Amino acid sequence: MRFMCRGTLVLVPLLVIFLPDNLGAQTTSSGGLTGTVIDATNRVVPDATVELRNTANGTLKETKTDADGNYLFAFLLPGNYVFKATHPGLETTSIGVEVLLGPPTTNQRQTPGCTT
Repeated sequence: MRFMCRGTLVLVPLLVIFLPDNLGAQTTSSGGLTGTVIDATNRVVPDATVELRNTANGTLKETKTDADGNYLFAFLLPGNYVFKATHPGLETTSIGVEVLLGPPTTNQRQTPGCTT
């Protein structure tokens, strides 16, 4: 499933089986989030800024997507977060996600309320 938003950035989950084996070590006390940022035409968005803010304590993590539009947040405290993806020339997308204990996953629900 994808995070969809008209004319904006969209996220596509990556299969966890393609992640390095050493990320499995985080299953005892942390979780992670991974995916791919794409635009409304299904093209990957390299060098997009991706932010993840913990709603309980306000902690902010930030990364950039790679050449294939992929991002990874590892070793996160389980809980609720606000995910935001931005890139010059594209509308910012922001959604709520839940991080669970275990290997990195992607919350799979549609992004509401975006316009072109």
